[in-house]
Formats: sequence, C-alpha cells, structure tokens
Amino acid sequence: EGAKMMRSETYEKIVATIGAHGLRRQCIKVLSEEHPKISRETLLSIYSQHYQMHTKRIHGQHRQSEVMEEYFRQYEDSMRQGQSNPKLLLDMAQQVQFSPVLFARIILEKFAISRGCVSPESNLSTLVSQWIKKPIFIPDSALCEQVKVHWQICSTGFLVSSMIQTMDQWLRTSSTL
Repeated sequence: EGAKMMRSETYEKIVATIGAHGLRRQCIKVLSEEHPKISRETLLSIYSQHYQMHTKRIHGQHRQSEVMEEYFRQYEDSMRQGQSNPKLLLDMAQQVQFSPVLFARIILEKFAISRGCVSPESNLSTLVSQWIKKPIFIPDSALCEQVKVHWQICSTGFLVSSMIQTMDQWLRTSSTL
C-alpha cells in the first residue's frame, strides 16, 4: 500500500495553524482537532520541520550576549523569589519560543561563567554538555532539578532520530508537570 499524498491546501492550512498558534506545545492538540484524519505522526513531522526552521532562523538572536544575560537574570530573579515551578526553564523557553534544550544550555553557560566553574584549560561547551547529560554534577541543587526535568521531558530525542517521538512525549507530559 502506497503512501497517500496530502493535498497542498491541507498542508497550507496546517502551516497557517502553526503560524497562528506559534510554536507552542498546545499547537499539536489544535492541529489534531482540526485535522482528525491526518495521523499524529504526520502532524508532528510537519510541526517539527517548522520548529527546526524557526530555531535556525532565531538562534542567533537568542545567543546575543545581552539577551543571554537577560535570560539568566530572569532565571536567577525567579529562583531568588522562591520560584518553585519545576519546569521554570521550560516555561521560559516557551515564552520566548525557543528550543528548551538550547535555552537550558544558555542558562547553564551563564551559570558556569558566573560561578567560576570554567577554567582557562576547560571548555565551556564540553562542561555544559556534561551537565545536561549528568545534571547531578551541576553545583546548584535548584538548577540541577530544573535540568533533570528538562532531561525527563526532552531527553536526547531532540538531538537524534527519535525527535518526533520525544517531542510527542514532551507535548503529552508538559501539561502534567
């Protein structure tokens, strides 16, 4: 049995819905309701294509030094105010429509620099990658817990071939955290 071709009008409607809702987690639910005959996997695939294009387009804006400083300041202010939201980083990333994993990297980089965790002979990127893989080594328990939540929800699927399944898991579990 061959694969069915989607009509271009249907595809354009899906893209328009993604554009109207932004790249937010609830967008997949809306798409599923608007297009019940289209498989969730297909909708996730289209969504993830647009998510990747969006991330590539705006990545540089989020990596500007002053923007990264502001994100870190907002994170620290929230934590100082006793913020007990276990998915604070996820919510902050969603608020600025940026990849949760890349947003966590920004916070971890700024944390490492501010706490003097990086020596001249060490590599910041390598340290942050180690912390994402093994958050237990982050020398701040609150940030460690935030990254653990990231890991549980996002896992490595955003970075490897199981991206669609992981995104689906993230979309399903994000509302339960």
